Amino acid sequence: MTELRTRDAVWRISIAVLVGLAGVLSILASGTIPPAPPAQTPVLENVFKPGPTLTNVGKDGAGEFQVLPSGSVIIWLRAPYPTGLEVDVDGVVLEQTTSAARRQALDAQGLGFWYHDAGSPDLTVSGDPLWKIVVAAAPDLRVGQRFVINLTNTSGNASSPRSTPLTVPVAIGTPDWVALRNNATKDNAVVLVDGRRTSGCVNDEVWRGKSIIDVGDFRSSGPCNEEVVVFSQGSAVQLFSANTVWTDSLRDFVSVNLRPLWQAPVTVWLLGAGLQTRAQADINRANVLYDTSRCGIAFNANFQNADNMTARNLVGDNDYDMCRTDWITALTGSAFFTPGRLNVYYIDTALFSGYALTCAVNRNIIVVGSDASNEGLAHEFGHSFSLGHSDGVSGIPSTNLMFGGGIARNALTKGQCFRASLNPNSTLNTNQARTGWLRDCPDGTTDSQCPALSFDVP
Repeated sequence: MTELRTRDAVWRISIAVLVGLAGVLSILASGTIPPAPPAQTPVLENVFKPGPTLTNVGKDGAGEFQVLPSGSVIIWLRAPYPTGLEVDVDGVVLEQTTSAARRQALDAQGLGFWYHDAGSPDLTVSGDPLWKIVVAAAPDLRVGQRFVINLTNTSGNASSPRSTPLTVPVAIGTPDWVALRNNATKDNAVVLVDGRRTSGCVNDEVWRGKSIIDVGDFRSSGPCNEEVVVFSQGSAVQLFSANTVWTDSLRDFVSVNLRPLWQAPVTVWLLGAGLQTRAQADINRANVLYDTSRCGIAFNANFQNADNMTARNLVGDNDYDMCRTDWITALTGSAFFTPGRLNVYYIDTALFSGYALTCAVNRNIIVVGSDASNEGLAHEFGHSFSLGHSDGVSGIPSTNLMFGGGIARNALTKGQCFRASLNPNSTLNTNQARTGWLRDCPDGTTDSQCPALSFDVP
């Protein structure tokens, strides 16, 4: 008898759903919209994380929905049909839009938005229809700690046009995380984190991500070094001191505002006919190598014709004479040198004992001979940025840009990029092309302040 009654109940519910759906479809077919019902506070059905499959979002002890940092939240609610919805986040009313281009524009303006998910409203369910909406808070809130979504029924009923709102409190994440802002290229950035775990101090933990990077539970620093370093293609290397950010509680986050590439100013002196095409190609090659290695440096070059005997006699082609004190004094005191910039001299003859050179006494002076490879200039820029040769350094291959005399050199390590940007004697800093933290890290130094030179070999 129990089984028969259960089936009979299911049958009666199914009939009711079909009758209700038939009534709604009949109204829609007739083109007549029924009078708006009194506005009723929407009833929350569920909150989901976005993704390939819907995953329920749980609540914490404070009654807040735990949502790992993400672009949006999917909310299912019940409300009468027809109805209108007003969505606000922390009191700011969001725009409803189905246009992907408009959503992108709002996102770029730092504004949130909302839209109906597929199948919303679902009129086939019994009772009030099921509404499925996607809510994207303003970008700053998505990487904050918490916000509140309010959903108000705006039915248009004359006596009761607005309901009290349904409140959905959202807490961002249960772990700690690093939030990357302004990642213009959407690069899968490399992030180094120093700090304290429950197990003790950790140094140069490697994480990767495009915007929100869950780094687990960091604790207050205590005796440990605490900082975050970000290497991202299209952006400058960023060193962020995280002191006082990590706590013994959860939901701590470091927000790193990525900035554009540092622009290293370069004057290219052309001592010979037809050298500009080659020099421009070498500059372009250097820009690609430093950006794809995530060194955060670009080269802003202008070209000067110095194809005359005065310049040729000053520069010469004998690298045994170059970089001596008298040679540097004569060159830097001439009209063929611009202070505060990298000065690159392209000559149309081969150097006596090498392909190209950078003067150790004055790293703003670089000479490139006629037989240098197309990454020779980029290699010399590395010397100018304080880097030595990588030959014999454990873990660094011969394809490294700083390998002496190599060919097909195509990348720098993050350890090298760190030093090129932050070493005080890098011309990026001595020429004041960069601002920010400095860190004295000779090539051979590896400690809590200086990542290994071989760190993150491409």
